[in-house]
Amino acid sequence: MTEWNGKTVNVVARLLGSFSIEVNGQLADLGRNMTANAVKMIEIIFLNREHGISKNELLNEVFSDKVLSDQNNSFNNLLYQSRKLLQNSGMDGVKFIDNHRGMIRLECAENAVTDIEIFLGICRKADAAATRAEKKELYTQALEYYRGPLLPDFETEFWVIKPGMVLKHYFERAAQYLADLAEEDDNYEEMYRIMKHADSVYPHEKWEIGRISALAMQEKYREAYEEYTRVVQYYLETLEQPVPTVLLDIYDRFREGITREVEAAGSFQMSTARRDEEMEAQLRLNRAGGYFCQYSSFRDICNVLNRNIDKRGNAIHLMILSLVDFESNFRSMPDVLERRSECLKMSIHDVLRSTDVFTGYSSTQYVALLVGVKREDCAAFHRRISVKLHELAGSRADVQYRIVAPDELEQILTAGEKN
Repeated sequence: MTEWNGKTVNVVARLLGSFSIEVNGQLADLGRNMTANAVKMIEIIFLNREHGISKNELLNEVFSDKVLSDQNNSFNNLLYQSRKLLQNSGMDGVKFIDNHRGMIRLECAENAVTDIEIFLGICRKADAAATRAEKKELYTQALEYYRGPLLPDFETEFWVIKPGMVLKHYFERAAQYLADLAEEDDNYEEMYRIMKHADSVYPHEKWEIGRISALAMQEKYREAYEEYTRVVQYYLETLEQPVPTVLLDIYDRFREGITREVEAAGSFQMSTARRDEEMEAQLRLNRAGGYFCQYSSFRDICNVLNRNIDKRGNAIHLMILSLVDFESNFRSMPDVLERRSECLKMSIHDVLRSTDVFTGYSSTQYVALLVGVKREDCAAFHRRISVKLHELAGSRADVQYRIVAPDELEQILTAGEKN
């Protein structure tokens, strides 16, 4: 049994993260096909438990506005199947679903509650809480109770999207409040835990940036860098979008920490000889060939050129170059990854001209700005970079590329600034 609003209810429907019904504390068997229309009808009716839903609305939402040859027959067949499922679940009632004057309601509505109502109830109590401690406790409860987005099997359908956005808003507000509180208290471990939980519920939102920041504040620089690299690869390879500026700013802040940590450990890679080699390589990079710079400087150069793009016509292209992982394991081998990334950097530098600029996005990716070339010329640049990479890193190392056309340049830069 569950207590809700001062009364005992014996039916609890869970719609967050997945769909299930508990009757008298026991999980109900709704069959194997959780996307069947009969189950879908039950979900919609529970979603509208408090006020009910009209027959026409219910039909439109179940069948997604498909034209039905016989609406009444389709509705009656579905109503029968839904009632049978609820009857088999052990719920109390005669009809289980009431159909009164075109309005559809649960027969046991007074003895039922949904996890949505419980979650929103906790959040509203937290909003009205008078003390910091009480607000924190309630928001923590809300966060633990939120198992996932509303009915993910139907997340793209309008009847789920609208309430789903409301629930997401409450969840994000609770998570952000608790994360901000943890940061104020210098409890970066707790901040990381909250951000990680939020990211597991709504992946690839803003939470991954907070998670990396929390690791950096704990001085867990290697872990922060690994997380950063994974996120950058997602933006560039999956989303094919620029890396958010705020993420690059975080990286700039903790990059020195990574260097200090590695030096303190006496790592061979960061020995004095290696540092001298890197300084010499950096000097070579900026004396001849393509000009290498940090992303913030690269972005400024792009913005300046973008202002004069009308004069230049189609003579500007962005080329994103990524190491190819044919072996499916070199990313897990730090020494190999570092060497190949450095080889790719040197290959790009040697092939590009002094009028071209490039920068690093991650340990496996670089982006180059080519000036005064046609789109078809980019393929030739890629071939020469690939050949040079084979010379420096061996035949197992390879690089793929993607071109951003001139008319996309402004959009890409704007997206990067907004993010």
